[in-house]
Amino acid sequence: MTLSSTDRALVRVCTAIALGDWDELRAAHGQAGPGEPDRAWREAVLQTHLFVGFPRLVEAYAVLEQVGGLGSPESDEEEPSERQRAARG
Repeated sequence: MTLSSTDRALVRVCTAIALGDWDELRAAHGQAGPGEPDRAWREAVLQTHLFVGFPRLVEAYAVLEQVGGLGSPESDEEEPSERQRAARG
């Protein structure tokens, strides 16, 4: 099975975070494809806490913020408002 270029980029990002290789993380961000970082990046970065812990995740977010962040979340990625939660029950 061959990974797509998008999947290879996500593997690169997650590996850099796991290794604490912040220069590689910056490089991966700088070489991101059109429209990236996107929702897939945000989800992949968030899930790294399962394997590397919150301190490294927080550091990764700080590094990524320095180089432009992870893009704007889509409306369904954000925390619902109190009104929306009440309507959902």
